Amino acid sequence: MEDDEKDINVDVVVKTSEISVIEKDENDNFDSHRKLSVSSISSSLSHETVCNAFSRATDTSDMRLIVEGKPLYVSRLVLSIISPVFKEMFERRARELSLFEIPLSGRKYDEMLEFLYSVYPDSLKPISDENLSVLLKLSEEYKVQTLKNRCSQFMLRQIENGPKSLPVEQLVWFMKLADHYKLETIIDKAIEQATRTPSELLENNSEFYDLSPTTTTKIFMGRLRLFEKSHQKIQKKVAETEAHCSVYHKKDSICTKCYVSIGKLAISEFSRL
Repeated sequence: MEDDEKDINVDVVVKTSEISVIEKDENDNFDSHRKLSVSSISSSLSHETVCNAFSRATDTSDMRLIVEGKPLYVSRLVLSIISPVFKEMFERRARELSLFEIPLSGRKYDEMLEFLYSVYPDSLKPISDENLSVLLKLSEEYKVQTLKNRCSQFMLRQIENGPKSLPVEQLVWFMKLADHYKLETIIDKAIEQATRTPSELLENNSEFYDLSPTTTTKIFMGRLRLFEKSHQKIQKKVAETEAHCSVYHKKDSICTKCYVSIGKLAISEFSRL
């Protein structure tokens, strides 16, 4: 690593704002229509300035990762601690040759930058809808369990906020991600909410058909059980009302007044389905 690279001084004015990059990847179903947020800094800055945290050598960087022909300056120690994949990669390369630079073929620069911002202790960028897919993918590939856990916690909080704050489209997307990355807790919580979502809303979402057969079966079996439970409650109410009318109203069938109480129960039950 050349000394003059470390001596370069760059003046950067950081502002609270948002800059986004649209990533389109036909080979990645999870990222093709999601907006990838690079960092919360001024959109007036150039892309290279935005990436300054990793695009320049620092006192703590001892490695260059080359992604799409551009360098990302990182610390071997940091990446080795968070990722056994990086640790093994560095150790293997150290045995083979002088370790200063590693090309990462097949990677996207903006995605790797987002990954670094999200795992470095001095930044730990929050998980959001915009970076969730990318971070789940890279946390899986590089076996960064702490990042994967943060992604899971983000989805869990969204689901637990309830259907009023979580659109059906996002719920289905969460189930799709959870299916793919085997996030059992997320799957269970999402299915619990999906069972109380009208089937038409689920089926009108194209991503619903990307869910595993196991997940869709659990959703519809859950909805079926809810209908059966409501049906049993209404049947019980009808039987009790018939007995009541027979004893107190001297009627062989349910009177009009008592039908009202059955109707109220049915409305209450169906409103929760």
